[in-house]
Amino acid sequence: MKLELAIEQAQDAECDLFDELTTLAERHAADSDVYHVAKTLASRCASQLELLLPPADRYGARGRTIDEPTEQGPDMLERARRLASEMLGRHEVAGMLLLDDLRALYLTAHRGELAWVVLEQGAKAARDAELIAATKKGREEAERRWKWVRTKVKEASPQLLVAG
Repeated sequence: MKLELAIEQAQDAECDLFDELTTLAERHAADSDVYHVAKTLASRCASQLELLLPPADRYGARGRTIDEPTEQGPDMLERARRLASEMLGRHEVAGMLLLDDLRALYLTAHRGELAWVVLEQGAKAARDAELIAATKKGREEAERRWKWVRTKVKEASPQLLVAG
């Protein structure tokens, strides 16, 4: 079986999405909705990885987790991004940057959801009830995330392209 590869691909996709969501939140900290939702969705990536730990162990895949930073204080890069975000604020350049970031994030989120779909299909073929349950939950969460990104694109586009 090659389920370990599908598990690792789903893990990689979750880690990539975590990184992009965290960057989005820091880069657009002036937009409180984007900041808080992106931070929440990034923390859910860690939960997604936890779903995969037991099957990763069973199938010989590496078990990945996300070491989220503690709330002791932002690191230098996060402080620089936050400062840049505050300086740009609601300037139209910030809006276009947000739209570009959302486009890239949408592709990453979709890649993650597809990784869960592939893994779910493999779990069904292997008749692994525990993995099926984990992948169903993981796929549903992954789908919610790309739908949020698509909704943000739909909200931002008309404001930036016509009204801005």
